[in-house]
Amino acid sequence: MKMFVGAFFAAILVLSSCSKIDYRDQFEGTYLLNVNGSFTVTIYGETYTEPISASNATLTLTKSSSSATSMIVSGYFNTEAEVSGNTIVFDPETTTETDEDITIIMTITHNSGTLSNNTLSFTSTIAGDAYYEGTSFPITGNLNNVAYKQ
Repeated sequence: MKMFVGAFFAAILVLSSCSKIDYRDQFEGTYLLNVNGSFTVTIYGETYTEPISASNATLTLTKSSSSATSMIVSGYFNTEAEVSGNTIVFDPETTTETDEDITIIMTITHNSGTLSNNTLSFTSTIAGDAYYEGTSFPITGNLNNVAYKQ
């Protein structure tokens, strides 16, 4: 019986000393983000393509206290993300811009990103509407994103 009790406590000690891996650790930090892409809208038969680019924009990822897999993303864009292994999934973000007589409302959906050698790569899709003279015109677009951990 003493041997059983000793083995039982030894097993508990070994199991309690094992720690879970927090995959967020590898993502946490400040990145320099490069973005290249565009969005397109056709208004009354005329197509407009607007480039979107950024060089060395700051993006900061910090652990969230709300769950063991969540991260807070701030800087060039602000949202939350979920981490699983070396993959991160950013929540979509919606922006509204008004310029003279046109209002643009678009949602940017970031596809899964992967981290390899301190380089975070992911693509994004853009969908939304441009409102001009009381009429809505659809917007579509794509972005390529590469972020380098500092």
